[in-house]
Amino acid sequence: MPRRGAGVAQSPWLVALNAPLAARAQIICLPFGGGSSSAFRSWMPLLPAHLQLSAVDLPGRAARFAEPLLTQVERVVAGLLGLPDFGLPTIVFGHSLGALLAYEWLSELRAAGRCLPVHLVVSGRGPPHTPRSRAPIHHLPDAEFLLEVRRYQGMPEEVLQHPELVELMLPILRADFTLTETYQHRPRPALPIPMLILGGENDPMVEVAQLAAWQDLGALGSRVETFPGGHFFLDQHRAAVVGRLTTLLPP
Repeated sequence: MPRRGAGVAQSPWLVALNAPLAARAQIICLPFGGGSSSAFRSWMPLLPAHLQLSAVDLPGRAARFAEPLLTQVERVVAGLLGLPDFGLPTIVFGHSLGALLAYEWLSELRAAGRCLPVHLVVSGRGPPHTPRSRAPIHHLPDAEFLLEVRRYQGMPEEVLQHPELVELMLPILRADFTLTETYQHRPRPALPIPMLILGGENDPMVEVAQLAAWQDLGALGSRVETFPGGHFFLDQHRAAVVGRLTTLLPP
């Protein structure tokens, strides 16, 4: 029987959000732009007792607030590659920026011949190998940048309503938009694992029709599922999303 914490890396990059006594499987989450591991704490009461939940913290946020922010996807992936191989059957989940980072991380693990999760779940982002449909905003002056972030639902509205939070988050948001807007896709073989592709039916950052192209990057059986709502449909349908993820792992 797996020991406590068998699937959790002892690393600043990965935060264990719970500690099952006998974890049999795990979900590792990568957050949206401006987000941190705390975005997934509300998932904990929705999980079965045997399922371990961990989430990534990038430099410059949460306990890593004093570290320099990263603006190149390659540097983020290099940090993730320093994590040990998965010790349990694993789902990797990424929302928005997290979807891009998850895909790149697993692509590099595959290239290195290392262990892969049983499933990749990407959410709220267009496929990385298709042209961007929006003009970049990371270089705009603060007021214009925040206007565009609000327009595209790039951060939860409850954060944008608080000026002190916005001031704190502005450098992080700008760094994260730089990550995604300066990203250059490198063609590679499709991942040999299935992908579940989630989207909001009214997400201004990605049209539902775009989501299907993610299937080119995963194994046979990859599929698209949508939910009512916008970019943060995860908040509206948290229980349904978490429940769907748990069906992808052994009981």
